[in-house]
Amino acid sequence: MVFCAPRRRAKTALAHAENGCFWTDTIYALPEISDYIRVNGQKILDARNQVFGNGLAASPTLPEHDLDEGIMMVGGICFEVKKVPDGESDWQTIVRLPDQGVLFAFDLVFPQETHLFTVAGHFDHWISLLQQLKTLSAQGYDTILIGHGLPVGFDVIDGNVAYLETAKVVHAGADTPEDYATRLKAAYPEYYGAPWVDFSSLPLYGVINP
Repeated sequence: MVFCAPRRRAKTALAHAENGCFWTDTIYALPEISDYIRVNGQKILDARNQVFGNGLAASPTLPEHDLDEGIMMVGGICFEVKKVPDGESDWQTIVRLPDQGVLFAFDLVFPQETHLFTVAGHFDHWISLLQQLKTLSAQGYDTILIGHGLPVGFDVIDGNVAYLETAKVVHAGADTPEDYATRLKAAYPEYYGAPWVDFSSLPLYGVINP
């Protein structure tokens, strides 16, 4: 997931190799995300091109600069950058805009009745992260900007937690990605994004991730 700031600076927010396959003038990322892409990016792209028929980039684009945690001012707006481990991916960035009451949660939060990207298997810690984020609503935050969909409110978090609890149980009882995807889709037949579950099952079971 990429978010942009003035002067064509892009920040990659997740430890996903495919998010490093774009062009811009300057790319910033947490050191942990850059290291992940450096170590795993080529292997991930090779595996995914083999599965999906060479539809992705041939090689990853590495971030050029470190994105530091802490406060930065962009266009007079205060951005509070924080890294979080073991959520939707191994490393992610969240960004808080305290004066606006806005949280950039990227792929940690999904809309109501939408399948989550359970690609890494960090079910328990992801749930813990969501519960921590929910407390921001008592601090004046009311809007979450997410990676897939329109902005949402903090009321979606309970549904996300319930979904992850179900996915954890399904994962414990499923031996293959196909079995996992079938069971999870059956548990939420009306949810948007059923093909996402098919895709998510592949990295979750190591088919297209190292």
